[in-house]
Formats: sequence, C-alpha cells, structure tokens
Amino acid sequence: MLINFVFGIIIVGLPFVQIQILHFSNNVYGMTEAIFSVGMIASAIWLSVRKSIQFPLFHSWKMINIMGILLFLLGLLLAFPLAKLYFVIGIAAFNFFSRYLDDAH
Repeated sequence: MLINFVFGIIIVGLPFVQIQILHFSNNVYGMTEAIFSVGMIASAIWLSVRKSIQFPLFHSWKMINIMGILLFLLGLLLAFPLAKLYFVIGIAAFNFFSRYLDDAH
C-alpha cells in the first residue's frame, strides 16, 4: 500500500516539476508523458511473453529497489543545473522505466 502511495506522489509531482520548475513547453511535456505510456505498453508486452515468476515476492522487492535507484538518479539529475535537453532525456527515461517497472512487479 505504501508503494502505491509513493507512485501516486511521483505521478502527481513529476508533472509539477516539469511544468513549474523546469518550464517545459507543452510539446516537450507531451512527449515525456507519451514515453510514460510507451513504457506501460512495453511492460504489458513483456508480461505477456515471459514465463511465470518462481519467487514473486523477491521479484517485487527487486523491482522496488530498482525504482528507488531510478528515483535517486532523477533527484541527482534535478540537483545540478544542466541544459534542458538533459532534463528532457532524463525525465523521459525515468517515465519509461518507472512505468515499465511499476507494471512489471
């Protein structure tokens, strides 16, 4: 339950950071959100073709740790003043992998 709450914070907070703090244009914001959907579709395809998981609790724990690492990397990215292109690429990658990993566990 706590994990779903944290993912809810990310889904609400990341658009705020993109629009209010990083000042992404509508096109760039739409692109990063579209990549979020691509990650969801990729995880659905991956889940449909893979074998069943032998230890599902361990798999979930592993995916949650990977999400923590992704969040840490996103925080590191936002801590430094970089060109907007790096922010777009970093947030797009975070959106893809966070959706992919969220559905995968």
